[in-house]
Amino acid sequence: MISLCLVLFFTGTLAAPTTHTQSPLQHFKSIVRRQVTALWPTVDTDGDGHFEVNDMHHILGDYDADHDQKVSEQEFIARFAHNEPDLNVIAQGLFFEFDMNRDGFITVSDLDLYYQKIDTNDNGHVEKEEFVHYFTEIFTILYVIQLNQTTTPSSAAAPGGR
Repeated sequence: MISLCLVLFFTGTLAAPTTHTQSPLQHFKSIVRRQVTALWPTVDTDGDGHFEVNDMHHILGDYDADHDQKVSEQEFIARFAHNEPDLNVIAQGLFFEFDMNRDGFITVSDLDLYYQKIDTNDNGHVEKEEFVHYFTEIFTILYVIQLNQTTTPSSAAAPGGR
């Protein structure tokens, strides 16, 4: 679900020119927002306008390679970035987002807590705007981290800093 969204906008969508009224970051966020919005019909499976807590549980089925009812960081990264190794940093960041109790695994309990986190109006349902806003912010942050990881020279900085 989420990895498909990332692959879509990382493979060519960013080539669109920015407008004079948008900074590069604003332009990027608008692209992410469009892609996350396009993802909505796949997560709102019954079309009721809500992303339900049970929809979060599909992550276990999709990512739990050894079927032990928990997803390790290795399982998550391998599944998330299997076609795009350049997404490893984003996958790792998203894993840390989902692992709410920081025990190194994503479980049903973590997913239920994460659902509560993205239900920003605390009404027990995640509406489209909550979903789009939350994941636009998360993917933007993770992409900026990814860019920093891939554009920072691997050699140590000169003595005394930059």
